[in-house]
Amino acid sequence: METVKKNTQEIGYNLGEKTVTVTIGSKIYTHPVTSGIGQKLVAALSESVVDDKKIVKLVTRTSQVADYAHGANGHLVAVKNDRVYFDGKVIDGAVVRDILKFLERGLPVQPLVNYLIRIRNNPSYRSIEALYEFREANDLPVTADGFVLAYKAINADWFDKYTGKTYLNKPGKIIKCGRNEVVDDPDVACGRGLHVGGISYVLGYAAGVTLQDGAPVRLSEDSSRIVQVKIDPANVVSVPKDSAAGKCRVCEYKVLSEMTKLFDPDLEVAEDEEVPLRG
Repeated sequence: METVKKNTQEIGYNLGEKTVTVTIGSKIYTHPVTSGIGQKLVAALSESVVDDKKIVKLVTRTSQVADYAHGANGHLVAVKNDRVYFDGKVIDGAVVRDILKFLERGLPVQPLVNYLIRIRNNPSYRSIEALYEFREANDLPVTADGFVLAYKAINADWFDKYTGKTYLNKPGKIIKCGRNEVVDDPDVACGRGLHVGGISYVLGYAAGVTLQDGAPVRLSEDSSRIVQVKIDPANVVSVPKDSAAGKCRVCEYKVLSEMTKLFDPDLEVAEDEEVPLRG
């Protein structure tokens, strides 16, 4: 059964079983009631007094979503009616929810679009889905050029913890190995590969380091260090199940700096370097 609400000659609402429509002047906005925006509109229209300003804010942000498109190196990402398209095909997953959430909140969405373009270079569907889970579980942000930021615990002398002498994790260093040298089975808890993680997981390996007000404190000169690293989504190999998505195995990462504070999960990190997107 359809209900119609009209507050003024300028704004009209039409709430049906499958769609909700808002008319503002000559512009019409229609969304499925099951979509993120649709659910918010239904909730707003169900209130005893409908807040016109709230409705207008919702649909005008959504119109930005509907009109959004970004192209890079022959690829096109577009958002229309709460659906995200990559080269004309509908896609889903956590990155889609992130794109819609960022647009609704007025946050920069292009980093996520660049991330989506990059991750399509990953040869493993399982790795792509696992990276979505890893990012969500650890509130990890995406840089302006589409890379994922994470953390890594290392020894006091900047070398890796596993061998203590193989990988020097000084800021600016690019650490890598062959993809075929990394265990790609998520059911294997401990396996070969370069490991990065969320802050909770990494703190478990950072001997002599505590977190105070979002900043790491080394208790002595011999204490571990925590560095912040940058990962191309295409280089993610597996997310072991035993860690509750707390760690990730990759074949390459770049060391940015020693950690001074937690990442802001909602905002992209500005960097001086410009890394070209691969098609």
